[in-house]
Amino acid sequence: MINVKNIKDDIVNFEKLTSTSDLKTASKEIEKSLVNLENSLKESQKEEEKEIQNEIELVTNTISETKNKMEEIKELKGLCSIGLQAETLIHDGNSILYHLSNVVNDCKDEFKKEENILSKLNIVSNEVNSLQFVLDRISPITKKGYNEKISLNLSDFLKNYINNWKDQLDTDHFTINVDIPQREIKISIMQGEICTIIMNLLDNSIFWLSQDKTNNDKKIVIDIHAEKKDLHLIFSDNGKGVPKLEQKRIFEPRISLKQDEGWGLGLYIIREILDELNGEIQYSDSPLPGANFIIIIPKIVL
Repeated sequence: MINVKNIKDDIVNFEKLTSTSDLKTASKEIEKSLVNLENSLKESQKEEEKEIQNEIELVTNTISETKNKMEEIKELKGLCSIGLQAETLIHDGNSILYHLSNVVNDCKDEFKKEENILSKLNIVSNEVNSLQFVLDRISPITKKGYNEKISLNLSDFLKNYINNWKDQLDTDHFTINVDIPQREIKISIMQGEICTIIMNLLDNSIFWLSQDKTNNDKKIVIDIHAEKKDLHLIFSDNGKGVPKLEQKRIFEPRISLKQDEGWGLGLYIIREILDELNGEIQYSDSPLPGANFIIIIPKIVL
């Protein structure tokens, strides 16, 4: 390492010299020291640049790894959403197939009675349509459908999507009325994101309303409005709601009030999706006596 102080001292001593020979010798020594100083500075600069380059590469790799992890998390959310609905879909699908099987067997028995065949086939057709509704519920949250960005009229979308749940909303034991306002609000969003949000809220409401045997006027109300480019969606039902002490915990993973029937991931997944969209979800008091969720998603209104 070159000592700058020594070079300064050499220059001061140089000014005191009178002999030509001494001046030449001292001049060469100072020149050599300056060259060495320059080389040392260049070498030090190279080392600093190398350290900075290594730090830049480290940060770049970290950013790349973080992006990959975020993509993995996004895919896992889609898989979790499918898992949350798997039991219901399998049960519904098996029920429909069971009915189809019975109708086919009846058709074989009734084959000679032609007047009954059309009626049986109509039942088959209705069951096939019901099975299609079941499959349509899961299609938007598959890997292919999840990341498809769509532009849509939200009122029309909600009505069409909830129509796929009609067998769960209108059963032999109860009927749940869903009120959706007709408003001209167009949004741009990933298909899987909006479907996962609505699917989990709807699934929760249907479960809790179905448990309430004393409520003969079961209802779900979905309200939507736009504030500039921000979407506000309010999802309410007239079930029993969430106990005060649990309202802050319901968005945490593996927290379920359904005891053995819940995974505790639905509302957590919604919160994670909204975090990615810089949005938010809150539980608040409702005009209805049950659950009330307020969702805000910025910059998606067209």
